[in-house]
Amino acid sequence: MAFTAFEDDICLAFTRKTLLRGGLIEVACEMIDTQGNASKSSDDPALLLLRSALLSLSSSFFGSQHREERIATKGYAQYGEVLRQLNGALMVPQRQTTNETILTVVTCMLLELFLPTGPSNFQKHQRGIEALIRLRGPPTETIGDTATIFRGLRVVSIIGALVQGKPSIYAQKEWKLAPVQYTNEIGKLLADLFSILGTYSHVSSVGSTNTNFTDTVQLSARSSCATANLHLPLNPANVNHC
Repeated sequence: MAFTAFEDDICLAFTRKTLLRGGLIEVACEMIDTQGNASKSSDDPALLLLRSALLSLSSSFFGSQHREERIATKGYAQYGEVLRQLNGALMVPQRQTTNETILTVVTCMLLELFLPTGPSNFQKHQRGIEALIRLRGPPTETIGDTATIFRGLRVVSIIGALVQGKPSIYAQKEWKLAPVQYTNEIGKLLADLFSILGTYSHVSSVGSTNTNFTDTVQLSARSSCATANLHLPLNPANVNHC
């Protein structure tokens, strides 16, 4: 059969293996898994939007990595539609702070991090994520999908704050006291480290004019790979070394 018959699945599988491994992104991929959630995702607009966002990122990334201009162009076109639908979803109070909506914004943020469409779009998505979790409130779960998602969001918030030299939401008392999921002493040590980084995020100056913002965030994300289980490679050209 022709490649196009399985194009979306191939792009998603490739991107999931090389760029989207572990943590909150793994949760997103499992939520839209066509075999496990086929009937549910086809009826749920939030899951459909999340799937579209992941396919947009996957097609853009696959096309970029394999010099397949048609596929990359299709991914970017899908991304424009995802942004349009996401703006609509954010106007619906019941959908503003759901896991699906937050993960959709995270997926858009990753596209802008590795395949940017503008110089500051990554920052816009990062600030949007912080606004959504602020509206939702501190997590209470210590296990399960929501706990995994917020563990990753904690790192996104703190890294973004460090780069921009602004206080993270995790500098606030109620967020510092939110439970953090970890399974061993190393995990506890890393959780404590990020608690300190969150507290002092506003004094950072790593986002100075002498530092490329995206390169700094990619480097910071890679250094925190084990902590957040984000598993973000340093750059798309070096994806096999994460």
